[in-house]
Amino acid sequence: MNPNDYKNISSCSSRPLSRDGANTGDTEINTICFVAAHSGGHMIPCATIASKLTPEHKICFITLDHKLERDILAKYNFIDVIKYLELPKFPYQKVWRYPTFIYKLIQTILKSREILRVQQVTRVITTGGISAIPVCFSAKILGIPIELYELNLEPGKTIMFLAPLANKIKICFAETKNFFRASEQEKCELVDYPVRFTAQDHDTQLISFNALITNPDHQAPTILQDSHNIFLDTFVVSVPQECIEPLVAPNRFTIFILGGSQGSNFLNNLALQLAPLADQIQVLHQTGANPNLTQLEQFYAQHNIPAYLFTYTHEIAQLYNLADVIITRAGAGVLAEILFFNKPAIVIPLKTGTTSHQVANAQAFAKQHLTKSGEDLCEAWTILDQDQVAHDPQILLTEISKYIVK
Repeated sequence: MNPNDYKNISSCSSRPLSRDGANTGDTEINTICFVAAHSGGHMIPCATIASKLTPEHKICFITLDHKLERDILAKYNFIDVIKYLELPKFPYQKVWRYPTFIYKLIQTILKSREILRVQQVTRVITTGGISAIPVCFSAKILGIPIELYELNLEPGKTIMFLAPLANKIKICFAETKNFFRASEQEKCELVDYPVRFTAQDHDTQLISFNALITNPDHQAPTILQDSHNIFLDTFVVSVPQECIEPLVAPNRFTIFILGGSQGSNFLNNLALQLAPLADQIQVLHQTGANPNLTQLEQFYAQHNIPAYLFTYTHEIAQLYNLADVIITRAGAGVLAEILFFNKPAIVIPLKTGTTSHQVANAQAFAKQHLTKSGEDLCEAWTILDQDQVAHDPQILLTEISKYIVK
């Protein structure tokens, strides 16, 4: 198998470089391989962990070959090598797809082994997801140490599957240890959630809401700042100071509907119930990549609700700062970031027939942490039941109204 056949967007020179590009001489470099894919919830923490490494480490990132993965990794210019695998989702009940999946899995194991060998990887770190399976199997074959990061309270299927192969298992909740076998519990180490933001993100200049509202021509949004450009979706725009206009509605309450990088159909549909609050609110809405955008745009326009709809942005700190309340699911990363920005939130954990890990996340944050104002999270945040809200959306409107009057 020819290594040149692999898809990559960058490569390292034979001489080590520091994070700022300075030559560090002939000092031997350790190559650390990071593995994540499918969602920002896996990829962003994984890249954040990589960003903490000292310059003498070379970073190789293995992910899947999708637009979302490429968009997320585009920001992280400290990554030395990016390699892309092609592996379909696990077919579960679709048994007729098992032969194809197994064939693809074997292919990716062979390809992963060659990547690890050619890049001379000395350690593999992953936050889970199916892309980690072939890489960790290959690492075990090659005798390369494996570190797993479980970011949720209840471990995912991939982490549980790979736990016997791991040398270390990093966990963000003390209770997580109890889900593993006794032999695996000895590998567990409690760590802080790898939040991507720093203290200076609290001081980020707030953007004017009229820079974000949906416009009928679907043009690139205008970001109103004195001297900085902002990346939003695929646009890079800047407006001179003299073009700044007053806020569209400075007295409106700003709701941030945070669906995550993959979006949430449940939250997207729930947004269509906001009409009774139309004259009081303005909305920031992360819709994900494949929502019914037209329906949402028409709804906001019909009810004269100033709204900015977007799929993904690296500059989300700006939007956190602008929000008065955040409506979200309960992925551990989102909850950690909301806590970081000390924002009120209405949390609606995802429940499916196969998992309730988001319910566990929400309860754990409410139980274990305090907000910076000293309130229990269960007071600063409202945790709603998905089924109850689906049956009666008025429950959500009532909770939003409570925050508006505070």
